Formats: sequence, C-alpha cells, structure tokens
Amino acid sequence: MSAASLLTETLGARTSLSRSLASAFFTALGVLAVSGVGLAFSYAPSTSSAWASVYFTEYVLAGGYFVRSLHMVAAEATVVIGALAIAAATLEGRYRGARRGAFFAQATALALALVGCVSGNPLRWDNRGYFGLMTETNIAGELPGGALVRALMLGGSTPNDFTLTRLYAVHALLLPVALGATLLLWSRASRRAGADERAEPPSTATPQLLSDLAFSVVAAGTIFVLARALRAPLEAPADPAGSYHARPEWYFQSLYVLRNAVPPAIQGPIAAGVPLVAAVLLAVMPRLDAEPGRPFAARLPRIAPMLALLLGAAAMTAVGLRQDARDVGLATARAAQAKRDKRATQVAWTDGIPPDGALAMMRRDPVSRGEDLFREHCTACHRLGELGPADGKLTAPSLDGFGTADWALAVLKDPDSPTLFGNSAYKDKMPSMVLPPKDPAARKEWKPVPDADLTAMAQFLAAEAQGGATKAQQRGAQLIKQRCTSCHLFRGETDDPDGLGPELAGWGSLTWVRAQLANPGTSATYRAGSMSSALPGHMPRYDEKLSPEDLDLLARFVWSRGTRGAVTK
Repeated sequence: MSAASLLTETLGARTSLSRSLASAFFTALGVLAVSGVGLAFSYAPSTSSAWASVYFTEYVLAGGYFVRSLHMVAAEATVVIGALAIAAATLEGRYRGARRGAFFAQATALALALVGCVSGNPLRWDNRGYFGLMTETNIAGELPGGALVRALMLGGSTPNDFTLTRLYAVHALLLPVALGATLLLWSRASRRAGADERAEPPSTATPQLLSDLAFSVVAAGTIFVLARALRAPLEAPADPAGSYHARPEWYFQSLYVLRNAVPPAIQGPIAAGVPLVAAVLLAVMPRLDAEPGRPFAARLPRIAPMLALLLGAAAMTAVGLRQDARDVGLATARAAQAKRDKRATQVAWTDGIPPDGALAMMRRDPVSRGEDLFREHCTACHRLGELGPADGKLTAPSLDGFGTADWALAVLKDPDSPTLFGNSAYKDKMPSMVLPPKDPAARKEWKPVPDADLTAMAQFLAAEAQGGATKAQQRGAQLIKQRCTSCHLFRGETDDPDGLGPELAGWGSLTWVRAQLANPGTSATYRAGSMSSALPGHMPRYDEKLSPEDLDLLARFVWSRGTRGAVTK
C-alpha cells in the first residue's frame, strides 16, 4: 500500500491539507514496514534472548542501529502525522457523505499505529520497555474490559515469555494484517468518494499532486534525518525486581497528566472515559457537521469538541514533558539508569551474553549488581560515593576511601568523627591517638602518638588492604603490635579476649570485607561482642540473607569502590 493509490481519487475545487498529510502518513507506514521486516530477521522473542537479539542488531549487525532508528522514528511519525491528518480532516469537513468511510478508516489506522508503538516498545525487553509496559497495561486495565485485555497481553499477572510471544505476534503478524486491511478500506472509500465528486472541476489536480508528493518527500526526508540523529533506545536488561522511575511514552503523556491531576478515586473512570469520548466524537463528527457549504464560523461550534480534544492532548503532552524535564528526582534516576545502561553494553561487548540471558549477565557483574546490593542493604547506615545518607545522617562510617592510608589515618586521629564512628554503636570505644582523653586523670599521663608512627601504621594497614605489606612497611606492623593489641586482634593475638577491636591483620582486604559482611562476630574481622544486643545498631550479618555469589559481588563492590574509587573485576 502506498500514497500513489490515494492519488487516483478525483479532486475537488481546492487542494486538501488532510489528503497531503494522508500521503505523508502512507509514506511513514512504508518506511515502518520495510524497516520492520529487516528487524524481524534478527529478533528472538523470549526473556532470555530478546535483549541479546536487539543488542546484536544495535551494536554488531552492520547498519542495524540505523534500521532500528528508522523503525522507531517512522512509528512515532505515524502517530504525529495521523493526529494532524485527523485535525486537518476535521477543519476541512472531510468526513461528510461518501467520505465518512475514509475518515473512519483513517482514525482506525491512527489507533492501530498507537497499538504498534505499545506492542513494539516492550520487545526490547529493557527496563524502559518493561516498566513502560507495566504502566500502560495498568492504565489499560482501568478501561472497560481492560483487565481481560491486560491478562491477554501479558499472558499472566506479570510479563513473561508468553508476553513477548504474544506482543511479537501482534506486532509482526496481526497488526500488519489489520493495518493493511484498514488502508485498503481507506483507499477504496477514498476512490468511491472521488467518483461521487467527479462533477466538481478537477482544476487543482496538479497542485494537489505536487502537494501530496511534497508532503511525502518531506516526511521521508525528516524520518531519515532524525534516524541519523537519534538512536533507538536500548537500556539495561529488564529487571522486574529492580527499581525504575517509569514514565509512559510521550504519546500517552496527556492521559498520564490528566490522571495525576484528579483524585485517585476517579482516575480509573478518567482513564476509561477519555478514550471513549474520543471514539464517540470520531463516530458522531460526520453527523454533527453533515451540511456542506457552511462557513467556517458556523461550523466552529460543531467541530470545537474534536479540536479541543486534539489541542488539549497536545497541550497536556507538552505539560507532561516539561514537568519531567524539571523533575530533579527523575533526572537523578535517569542519570543513574544511563550509567547502568552503559555498563550493560560494556559487559555484553567484553564478556558476551550468557545463554541464560542478559539479566543473568548483569546479576553477575560486580559493578551493577554490587551497586544494587549496596543500595538495598547498606545505604541505610553507610555512604559510598553518591550512595547513602548525607553528612549528619550517617549511623555508620562513610566508606569513601575505605582501605586507604588516608581513611586509616583519619580513624587513628579522630575515630568519633561524624563521618566515621561518631554516630555508630562504636562511639567512644576507641581512643584518639592525637586528641587528649576527656578523663582529667588519664589526660595527665597521655602523650600524642608522633606523626611518623601514625603514618607508618596507616601505610601498613593500607598495604594489608591491597594484599599484604612489604618488608619496608613492617615498622607499621611492629607499632600496631605495641600500641593496638590492648583492644584489637592482630594476627589472632590480643591482650583483651573480650574486647571489641577488630582484627587488623589483612584489614580492609577483599577477604576481610567479605568476612565482615558475612558475619562480623567470627573474629576474622570483629568479634562476638560486636553482635551483642548491648550495641544497638551494630553491623548485621548477611550470610543468612544473601547468597554466596551476592556476598562476593557486594564485597568486591565495597572493596573496589572504597580503595580505588571504581569497581574492578
């Protein structure tokens, strides 16, 4: 089907903007169909293979990214052009008499274009597609019969393999058939309308033809230019257990804004009512404005509801996009998501995607999975980089720089700093080596530790965190044995078996961090007393909450990010 079939229609006395937009609509559909066929050859609809197949098309297949971009831009262009064509048909009254069938077919084609967008986005099986589908199906569930439609789309209560199979069948099989049949009806209805109008002078045939061709060329050119400038999205693999600031795609922003502007009790009726109002208006417009030859001023009250609906949708779409652009929380979430997206493509490129899918790939990645685990289990107390509470709200030490000489030196000098143990269960448990004690009697005999000794101890501890000290750093070990074992363990030895001071041999190393996460009360790091109920807010054990694999990933994340500022494998 192409714009050429529409050009056989006999023309009236004036050129028609609606018909030129219809030609552009057909052109966009042609680009959409050709690019869709190309994409179908490299797509596999299952939760373990969908993201991988789209990744292959985007980053491996020659020219694949451009085909995806063409498909995306053409799909969204059909929505824009289709809505403009309906608006132009309303202004021109191009739905009267014999043109009624063509108008209804045009509106149906626009609805099918929206269905194509809704069914196509989740096929990427990335976070944007997955959570967008959840948002859109939740809205659809509020429509009459929507619960059944939602269940049929998802193949269950939540998205799964059946969801992708069904969406792919709708998108690649049923929708093209339905759209093709609709376009055929549209073309035939337009021809019949043209035959009924042959008595009118065809004096504008050439200008109309040139207008139609110009609109088609501009539509095709714009699609190709935008496809070069924009890349179709591919975010990190869909993670149903993860968090995501979902927003509907722009063509549903108006409904989203409208729902959020009303009380929750009537959001369902609003979601159901607006599409029904639109459908009713489209159905009755040929009867409301049936008399030809009326001046536009006389027609305006009759077409005002349809124009108000279209203009209102456009205005609310702009409002929704502007609100999103000003939403600081959303911007922060999107920046974090962008980092995760970049990491997903890096891991897929360097390590490949395993047979059990891209989500499994990400759950084995110390960067992304480690960060997720830290955010879930550690940020209530600790801070590490941008993760965790701000100063003044920490209830455990900041882990920025943990395992470095600077961090160790800061603890030696002022362990009760607000960013260290000052707001934790260990406040006042460790004396400062440079600040005098509060007790006046103890202060009389107290002397600060020389800076050279502090530096030697801190450098030794930092070396332990990286795998072991050298001979040149053994002076720090001797100082620790002399000054610290009254409270701390050091190589299993201490002067206070019931003390709370942690083991300093291997302190801050990956092995030490993992042992601390697993169970702080084993003497491998801290000791049994650290788990006492007398220490409210003490470090919990995670070997009963996390799998060994997740413990490894979390430990590597904390160790790498703390000591190096970036996570390494």
